[in-house]
Amino acid sequence: RIQFVFAGMLRSQLRRSVPTLWSFPISQPARTVEWACRYEGLEVNMVSTMPTNKKGAGTAGEEFRATSPLWTIPRLEHDGLVLSECPAILTYLGETFNWKLWPQDRVSKAKVNQYLHWQHTNTRLISTTLFAPVVRRDKKFVPEVLEQQKAAIPGALGIVELWLGQHKWLCSDEPTVADLSLYGEVGQCLDKYCGLFGLHGIDMNEYPNLQKWAVACASLPGYEESHQPLKEASPRIRKAAERMIK
Repeated sequence: RIQFVFAGMLRSQLRRSVPTLWSFPISQPARTVEWACRYEGLEVNMVSTMPTNKKGAGTAGEEFRATSPLWTIPRLEHDGLVLSECPAILTYLGETFNWKLWPQDRVSKAKVNQYLHWQHTNTRLISTTLFAPVVRRDKKFVPEVLEQQKAAIPGALGIVELWLGQHKWLCSDEPTVADLSLYGEVGQCLDKYCGLFGLHGIDMNEYPNLQKWAVACASLPGYEESHQPLKEASPRIRKAAERMIK
């Protein structure tokens, strides 16, 4: 089960025998880790963490910054380890708790690692180019750079389309953490949520394997709970995106 911890709750009040996840539900990487924990039924302390906030459990607060020089979410704390970066967290949890989402055969595991490394400069562009400029108004984005990055997104989706033509899931015939990571980028931009692909002229009908895969992802355990905050925020995000594009 997941225990939600609110700002102001001291570390001494957390259940130290289980992992603590500092998270923000609209963050794609944080949502991915939460989904994976729910899928596996892993018991965690979930600390609601607001990016750039100096109060409570915010990423600019003293409590958050005291334990690591990496001031990003998601962050995992477990048995004295403080770990950042979604792929590293998924790898650690998968290996530590023998997750079903973390394959045991070396070929599937190699493909998962390949995707988790590749995504940083490929499918991750979906969030940093289409999603972040809408919700992170505290950051400055260069329009020319955004246009260049947007032009690379169809190519990344095309590679994913090819991979999904080889298996039912991204890296094998069973779902892995790579699928959850990919959906974190793709799912939010589908019409069922923020509709950012359509607003930016990216035609998802060109990727039938990806569309079929996205439907299958929505049936996985933990999906509904981990995506509820995104579902609630999506209408506001879409309207904000429409205003920006106009």
